[in-house]
Amino acid sequence: MRKIIFLFMALMAITGCEQATNSGNQGTPHPDGWMTDEQKNQEPERLPSSIEILARISKDILDAGGRILQWQFNEDTDPFVIIHTQGIDVQEIYKIFNQYEFATLLDIQNGVKNGVPYADIYMNAARKEFTTPEAGAFPVQSSTTAIITDLTKALKQHEISIVSEVMPTASIDNMYYTVAYTTNDKSLVSSMEIFTGICNKYQLWIKKMDVSISSDNSSFTVICTLTYCGKGIAALQGKNSDKIPPAFGYKEPIKREWTFIIYMAADNDLESAAIADFNELEAVEYGDAPVSILVLLDRCPGYDMTNGNWVDTRLFEVKPDPKGLTSTIISARIDCPDLGLSKDTETELNTADPLVLSKLIDFAKREYPADQYALFVWGHGTGWRGGSVADPASEPLKAIAFDDTQGQYMSLPSFGRAIVGKGLSLVGFDTCYAAVLEVAYQIRNDVDLFVGSEGEILSTGWDYTALFTDFLKKPALSINALANSIQTQFASQYAGLNNATISQIQLSQVSNLFEKFDVFAGAVADALITEPAKNIALNQVLNNIEKYHFTSFPSDLYIDIFDFSQKIAAIRSTITADTTRQANIASAASALEAALTSAVPSSWAKNGTTKKIGVHVIPLQGMAVPAALHELAYIKGSMTIDKSAFVEASQHWVPNSVPQGSSLLDKLFYWTY
Repeated sequence: MRKIIFLFMALMAITGCEQATNSGNQGTPHPDGWMTDEQKNQEPERLPSSIEILARISKDILDAGGRILQWQFNEDTDPFVIIHTQGIDVQEIYKIFNQYEFATLLDIQNGVKNGVPYADIYMNAARKEFTTPEAGAFPVQSSTTAIITDLTKALKQHEISIVSEVMPTASIDNMYYTVAYTTNDKSLVSSMEIFTGICNKYQLWIKKMDVSISSDNSSFTVICTLTYCGKGIAALQGKNSDKIPPAFGYKEPIKREWTFIIYMAADNDLESAAIADFNELEAVEYGDAPVSILVLLDRCPGYDMTNGNWVDTRLFEVKPDPKGLTSTIISARIDCPDLGLSKDTETELNTADPLVLSKLIDFAKREYPADQYALFVWGHGTGWRGGSVADPASEPLKAIAFDDTQGQYMSLPSFGRAIVGKGLSLVGFDTCYAAVLEVAYQIRNDVDLFVGSEGEILSTGWDYTALFTDFLKKPALSINALANSIQTQFASQYAGLNNATISQIQLSQVSNLFEKFDVFAGAVADALITEPAKNIALNQVLNNIEKYHFTSFPSDLYIDIFDFSQKIAAIRSTITADTTRQANIASAASALEAALTSAVPSSWAKNGTTKKIGVHVIPLQGMAVPAALHELAYIKGSMTIDKSAFVEASQHWVPNSVPQGSSLLDKLFYWTY
């Protein structure tokens, strides 16, 4: 006797019975639902297996709000299927069974146990038998490798997580295949449909299936015994023998090349701009492009009253608007259990919390698997910021993801921790002051390519319609093609804005860039041995070198690294008469230029310059008026605990809690000559 027990979750203890009835046989189910009339008239007739029928019925029960406690499957008894359920009305069960021609409902015993409605369903399901093959009758024994390859890929691409420690395996013993895999318990029904479809593809008949649940209900393990059925189900597919008929519950894997995660931190005065950019995303004609775009939009009370004037946090999958560019969001909300978001409820999230970003990325990768992933950080940005501010007057200088409702922002170190190990191909910052060495160095080990601007950008941000329209028409949707599309649309959009820049930063080259920059800073610091020399260098930094800062103060001051190195190297004989020190500066500037060329392979600037990446100097209190002190989070050795990786690693640029002669910023702002 072959018996298969399917457990969806730990079986609840059932004691006592307040009432029970025997509903009896309700007659022959209505003959529709599994196959169309056209399919039924095809010769020969295609019959689904018992496993496939049960998978479909079980999914319907779950979709109707019921809970399946246990399956008992035994082909040697009549009835050979018993389904134990909770929380579903008997009439709803009848409706479900009336959809299936090949399922016969024999009996329902229902009642209430411990205050919870239950129903035990007794049924038969049609199944097509095949002649047991002789030993060694397999067409190609090595096909187990192909089976496992298909199974692994299909499970991953159908929203089913495979437990990493237990990958699918297969073996052949005499005339049976044995296949085993472990995955999460919430996806059992979908997993069975996919697995059955793959068996059909390889002309394998399921002889036995055992399903067990882990003690903590976090995973289930499937062990199947399969046999080759020759001209069985697969032979009935005719010319399409390489495809799985939809009637058998198998879907071709989604071939998604990119999943985009757009983190719209708009719980601030940029709310209207966020909605406008969302509308730009919907104005794209995506067609059948192999991409998915998710937008987490956090709104703010008081700035924009459109689109229902909701003010919470919602997750959307972007859908094209048939009307093109409008002012109304038409994309559907989606659930995100990881963040406690439901499409039917209002939930306010703190988008300044790095856990929100981290969980969003995890959700997107699990539910929308793709070849590559891109994260766009949307909103305000002030660059290097880490830790807490030392002066309340500098509170506007916050880093990224300003959340006015929570009164918080996300520091650079927090952002770095949120994306560690996430496997992101590209990170784009649709913010101000992103293309700076401090940001690039923080994420250098966790992303391939980084795109952002050195200075300010308009509140309107990027032109997403132009960006995706350009990208999706490319013959290959590569990471470089994406970065080029971002740069192209930005250059077109900001052609009339002075100081506008956009940079593509190759993060694998950033460690070398950081090293060469630090060496250059050290060479300059070593040359500043007099007050007049310091004043010459400081005047260059504050007045002559290409710089970026807000037009209102206080504001952080950033300078362009390439322009800085070239102009300081050009005046090296003015700041020091020592020819050795002059040579050190020249050599370090040359090495830094080479490192910039590798790290910033492409950039655009309104002024025509290249190799665009900046670095923080000091907060300004007015035009060319430096603050008395740096922020504590930018001072090496200060008591602030959440410093950026750049500050922690720098030897010759950032200031120290006790000024050092080897630090250029110490020499410029704190050194006594």
